[in-house]
Amino acid sequence: MWLAGRLGTEECPVSYVTGQSLAWVEDFWAQVALAKPAGLLEWPARRVDAFLVLEAERRKVEAERNG
Repeated sequence: MWLAGRLGTEECPVSYVTGQSLAWVEDFWAQVALAKPAGLLEWPARRVDAFLVLEAERRKVEAERNG
């Protein structure tokens, strides 16, 4: 079993992380640092989905930290 905060799985999470996953995470943090999503309407749907998941998780972590 793998646990990270409120997330858990019975399978190794490394198998779910691909090169594209890492690229999206890096791209996401670059967009956060710039404080605006550049060209959002031209993005592929999978990229938008990935960013929405990452942003939702970032907000949850931030809310947990702020009590």
